Amino acid sequence: MGNEATLEWVVHRGVAKAVGHRDFEAATRLRMLGLERQAIEDLLFRLEDELDVTVSPGCEDRFFGSDPTVGDLVKFVQGL
Repeated sequence: MGNEATLEWVVHRGVAKAVGHRDFEAATRLRMLGLERQAIEDLLFRLEDELDVTVSPGCEDRFFGSDPTVGDLVKFVQGL
């Protein structure tokens, strides 16, 4: 994966588009932003396309097994 700052920017931009604002921090839980599982899956799909990566169903299930934050999403995408 590319530059960490660029990746973080891409993920934050994707979250901002999904929730309609940029008023959140890395520690903000995705569900607190109003993102339910389907909305997060849609966001992951868009990030996969933009970053040319693939999320395996097993990895996705583990990610959703927690109450992920925006920062967790960045780390998750970094690991792809």
